[in-house]
Amino acid sequence: MEFCFTILQDKDDGISMKSGGFKYQNRKKLSQRELNAMHPTQRSKYLAYENPPKEATEAIASSKKRVQDKSKKHLEDSRRENEVDIEKDKHNQLIGQLKAAEARNRLRVMRLRYQANRVSLHFVWIIFMVYRFSTFLSQP
Repeated sequence: MEFCFTILQDKDDGISMKSGGFKYQNRKKLSQRELNAMHPTQRSKYLAYENPPKEATEAIASSKKRVQDKSKKHLEDSRRENEVDIEKDKHNQLIGQLKAAEARNRLRVMRLRYQANRVSLHFVWIIFMVYRFSTFLSQP
């Protein structure tokens, strides 16, 4: 037995993105007796293009709802985590800026101390030279 199927478009706008576009459907409707008489492989191919039973449709809808709820919850959790991460990043950046300011201040203090020591050594040297010069002049 050959299978023929037709392509049915959605009624509202032709191709619907929600339903996945075209719907394939068997051209010929078979009775339950004809389905039972078919080989299992042919039967599964035929049933692949039939609408699922009501229980399966309900199960599919409930599982889709469950997945959507889970994805929404995951999205909300990731948003909260992102907010916490943003706060942590801001805090870490502030701490980094404070550490850099402290390091600059330490360098400035060391530079001033070094310059002060050089100046004091220079004055000590000048005083020593003045003393030697005065002793040189005071000798007969």
